[in-house]
Amino acid sequence: MNEFLNLLQWMLENPLQGFALLFTEYMILAALYGQKRFRTLARIGAPFFLVQDWIVNLAFMSAIMLDPPGSPLEFVTGRMKRYKQKYAIATYNPLEAWRYGFAVLLCRALNRFDPGHC
Repeated sequence: MNEFLNLLQWMLENPLQGFALLFTEYMILAALYGQKRFRTLARIGAPFFLVQDWIVNLAFMSAIMLDPPGSPLEFVTGRMKRYKQKYAIATYNPLEAWRYGFAVLLCRALNRFDPGHC
């Protein structure tokens, strides 16, 4: 458990690398879950992933989006869904356009490994 806490601290100190690690873990968990024989393994790893997801959403995504989480327990996917819905109408606000564009790109990447996820 100490190693996991060290990982979380590292993710807070290195948010960009933490985001890359989270995306890599997502791809692995989605691939494992997609294979029936490995679903149990994916379910075991999911709680650890969700804690990391929450930290990345709180630390990294809040910083690059200049926006706090929508709720205390929001994850990255929830934020992306919110941005896609909220900013889907064309806007001349560059910050809103940035949030919408990033959400669309990230959701496309996430959906490649788990269709309909985002």
